[in-house]
Amino acid sequence: MSAYYSVSKKMLPVFMLVLAGLAFAGGEDPLAVDPSLNFARLQFTAFANPMDAMLAADDDAQSDSIHADINFPARPMLMSLAIPGLGQLYNKSPWWKTALFASIEIGGIYAWSALNSKAEDKRLEYEQFADDHWSLAEWVRTSGFLNAELFPEGVDTVNNIYTSTHHLTIVDNGIFYSSSELYTSPLTDDMRILRDRDFYENIGKYDQFVGGWDDAYDGNDQLWWETEKEVEDSTEIILMTDNKDNYLDMRFDHNQLLKYAGFTVSAIMFNHVVSAIEAVWSSQSAAREAARERTEVGLLYNRNARYGIGGISLAVHF
Repeated sequence: MSAYYSVSKKMLPVFMLVLAGLAFAGGEDPLAVDPSLNFARLQFTAFANPMDAMLAADDDAQSDSIHADINFPARPMLMSLAIPGLGQLYNKSPWWKTALFASIEIGGIYAWSALNSKAEDKRLEYEQFADDHWSLAEWVRTSGFLNAELFPEGVDTVNNIYTSTHHLTIVDNGIFYSSSELYTSPLTDDMRILRDRDFYENIGKYDQFVGGWDDAYDGNDQLWWETEKEVEDSTEIILMTDNKDNYLDMRFDHNQLLKYAGFTVSAIMFNHVVSAIEAVWSSQSAAREAARERTEVGLLYNRNARYGIGGISLAVHF
């Protein structure tokens, strides 16, 4: 809403002093407090033509008022989407807002980097552990014992640890084979296991590879044991050894670290979005506040008065 007041010529000097005092009390240029105050400059430079002075003052005040009302919320939003806190800095929000969003960003990036670094160290640790305690030769040596345990009804081309559900990749003089070939072809000294991502997953996940762990058998004596694992609505029997158990614990720790690193990425992205939303909200709030508190000043024409100026009109929007 708006309230309008008229100031007579006698009160004009007092009114001008009050406006100047208010402006200087804030430490700002009095003409910079509100663009509509530019009328003061025009009033005293165009008195030779009073009508021109009034028209110019009104046009200048309206033009400056329009420009003052223009708000660009997309600018701080994009700034905060790129760098959290930058939009708050652009809006000249309280310093703690910029510090808060920037701190979350820096802390999130640091946590993400640290967690990924720890996960990489843990990956190297469990891979080295597997290289030290799982071997292709041991797996082949104990295949007969394990086949008898896993396939008590008899071993054939389908039911055996070599051609079962999963396979490893074997390299022989630069040629790649599936581990299923070992069912009909003997192991040679030139054969090596390809220790890729699938290898490190399979030896800890599937029972058919438990015989490759160096503590699965003591000579011909079985050392592995059975444990139960709840899978949805069923219970799965898993063959376990001490080394395999330790290996799975290390893989679990590695996956947990990667999971936490993923959480930090989500937190970082959320921080970007919240900073952008807050930047838009602050920008719009400042614009609404400025609109509510805007004061417009104009000249009142009086053809009977000297110079044609009868007083000042004051419009307070709130």
